Amino acid sequence: MSDTSLVDGAVATKPASAVPNERSMAFAAACGAIPDCDSGIYTAEAFDAMIIMGYAYFAGASSAGGVSMTQLIAATGQGFVGASGVHSFDAAGDVAGNGYCVGTFNVAADGTVSFDCDRYWSRDGGVVDA
Repeated sequence: MSDTSLVDGAVATKPASAVPNERSMAFAAACGAIPDCDSGIYTAEAFDAMIIMGYAYFAGASSAGGVSMTQLIAATGQGFVGASGVHSFDAAGDVAGNGYCVGTFNVAADGTVSFDCDRYWSRDGGVVDA
């Protein structure tokens, strides 16, 4: 964007970071070595979704049958330690996640742009001031 003044005061969100764990650190190292992955958004979340579905599929393939894929995904996703954090599905199939930074772009007189997280949103707490 050549005219940074256009973003001054714009409000946007970005995913909040999770507490690092062994899988998230390994994923960050592997993803960081691949430019398309490193510059992508929601790469860790997509990785976790694929791993949970894969584990659920294999759990179903090795079970006696009669268990739906929805049930298998819900069971696999309880306390799942993933690249984007630790996830547990609720009764509706949602995860609390790590929430989101709700921030404002600010442009200084010299044209320097900052994104300041002055609020946070979470599924369970709504929007709160930082």
